[in-house]
Amino acid sequence: MIVRLLLEARLDIFEASRFYDRQKDGLGDYFVSCIFQDIERLERFAGIHEKRGNYCRLISEHFPFMICYQLASNEIQIVAVLDCRQDPIAISRRLGND
Repeated sequence: MIVRLLLEARLDIFEASRFYDRQKDGLGDYFVSCIFQDIERLERFAGIHEKRGNYCRLISEHFPFMICYQLASNEIQIVAVLDCRQDPIAISRRLGND
């Protein structure tokens, strides 16, 4: 399957990386590396994760983030990479599940 990282998800990763770099130099790069390791696993395990609304969600192994994705024919579309510590209502609104 092809993994497609949509623009909003890319922006989520960039913003989170900047946040972690402000906490400790180099932590943002580590965050990005970990998230991309999680995304690589989707090629083998897409579709087995909990589904909420229209999206499946994979919880990152190293950070409190979830990778929200949809399956579309032969493609995995990653639509968001969200901090699980956010307000659940804000997450639902972002994903259009309200």
